[in-house]
Amino acid sequence: MLFHESKAFVFSAIFLLSIDIILSKSWDVAVTIGPEVHFFSDNGTLLRRIKNRDSMVFSAIAFDQISHTLFLGDSSNQAVKIFSKNLQSKDPEMNILFNGKSDTSTVMDMAYDQSSQCLFWTDSRKQVIYKMNINSLNGSDSPKIILRLKNENPHGLSLDICHQRLYWANSNQSYPSISSANLDGTNYSIIINKDLYQPVAVTVDHLSQQLYWIDDEEGINFKIERSNLDGTRRELLIRGNHQQPFNIAIDYSRIYWSDWVYKAVWSIEKNTQSVKVPKTWKSFRDNNKNAYPTSIITYNNIAEIECITLQSETLSNYSLSNDNNEKYSISFESNQVLNQPINKNSQICLNGGHLNNISNTCQCDLGYSGPFCEKSVCDGFCVYGECNILYDGKPNCQCHSTHQGLRCEQEICLNYCLNEGECRIENNEPICLCKYSRGIRCEELHNVTQICRIICASPLYSAYEEMNDGLCRCSEINSTSDLNDRFIDDSWTRILTVVLIVIIGILLILIVILSYFLNKFRCRPLIKKRFVMSRKGITPLTSRPQLSSDQCEIMIEDCCNMNICETPCFEPKIKNPDLKGTKMKGKFHC
Repeated sequence: MLFHESKAFVFSAIFLLSIDIILSKSWDVAVTIGPEVHFFSDNGTLLRRIKNRDSMVFSAIAFDQISHTLFLGDSSNQAVKIFSKNLQSKDPEMNILFNGKSDTSTVMDMAYDQSSQCLFWTDSRKQVIYKMNINSLNGSDSPKIILRLKNENPHGLSLDICHQRLYWANSNQSYPSISSANLDGTNYSIIINKDLYQPVAVTVDHLSQQLYWIDDEEGINFKIERSNLDGTRRELLIRGNHQQPFNIAIDYSRIYWSDWVYKAVWSIEKNTQSVKVPKTWKSFRDNNKNAYPTSIITYNNIAEIECITLQSETLSNYSLSNDNNEKYSISFESNQVLNQPINKNSQICLNGGHLNNISNTCQCDLGYSGPFCEKSVCDGFCVYGECNILYDGKPNCQCHSTHQGLRCEQEICLNYCLNEGECRIENNEPICLCKYSRGIRCEELHNVTQICRIICASPLYSAYEEMNDGLCRCSEINSTSDLNDRFIDDSWTRILTVVLIVIIGILLILIVILSYFLNKFRCRPLIKKRFVMSRKGITPLTSRPQLSSDQCEIMIEDCCNMNICETPCFEPKIKNPDLKGTKMKGKFHC
């Protein structure tokens, strides 16, 4: 009865562990194509797709299984080189991890080391390998060159997680090789340099502790080979043609590589006894015709790694039912070495795990894993804080007073205070000490800005610039003042133009009105006329004869323009007020 209960308990534990693995892993293979990343199951079913609008071509990809963060390198973007994306975040945007706007670097391939929280990538243009610590994820750590490769053209890059070694494919046709070094650039060595033409990609199989690479041979040929990590036992797996390979990846059973000729990802079985006939695992011909599949990663060769080995070849060679009291040594090669003597009565399961006497395996508590329950989900999770495991087995960070975030990776004071204000932490809250501004974040400037404008515009500017005390930023103020002056000048010009147009319009209207009234009320021209007429009232003569006694001469002034008439006319009163009360002016000569 006890045996059946123990067996049922083991099956239940295995079932729950399998369910946990299935729920924690949401994809098997990830492929970059253009500015997109496609996630597939192992049978080629598309599960998810993400895209970055600020990218052009993702040429490199890496993954952090603890934070579920994806790192992507863009080889064609001149503004940004490396992005990061948390796959559990609902935010569709990607974060800028490294901005190489003024740099000429080219990210060809990359790898991520969880133990040191460092990202590595190859630069074929500068012939170097970079390393960047991203444990704060705030961009404060700049990339550092760990290897300068004078006669090499580093292309594909892979990381041996268990032995902390970098491997890369040197594509220099004059000196092709598969090379290796420690994570700090030391202990450089060439693994293979014979019978190679242009190796473009390399990957480490953590399960078999072997090295796989793909060689783009001369012409239209290519080949895939493998060997031990030290270059021994070299083996040719497949030789093909009419392909242009770019990257290679492996999982438990298959080898994958990207091809630009067919715009596809190919695969073959790792088993040496199977027929080596490549199959089209996934075709991308229906995607953007200008985009090609580039980098590939597999989940189980990155996230499902247990770097634990026994001094004997396998755990199965060790029997827990040994009756003697002989002590054994268990060696861990995952950032630490733990030697723990055990005997038949000792408990070898760590961190609260208990030993199943039937299956001789450890059953771990939530939050721990590994053959001896030695691996915790808190390992390397919290950047600046203390980690504890919740009831559901997930890690939780208690951040230091100066940091915040899921992994305590964000500085609270980072870019919080404006205008050169000094940030301090009081009661776990950021407080700003302002210099020449005010406000909670020093966002409001004092009147010193006006003083600075006067200083920057005066002859004292050159002397002030030599002092350079940082109070007045004349370059910014002058540029802002120039914009304001141009804006003010343009405004006054428009206002004056409108005023002048209005004045001219009013004057034209007045001129039209005055012309109308002047034409209507003006006087008719006045003339002078002389008439010779008879004293007896006879009609005047047409000519002027010599005066006789019965004739007289009359001169009429201010008379209307009229024909010769017998009676002179007079100007109307309203038109000539000077003539009011006067009938006419005249001289009579009789």
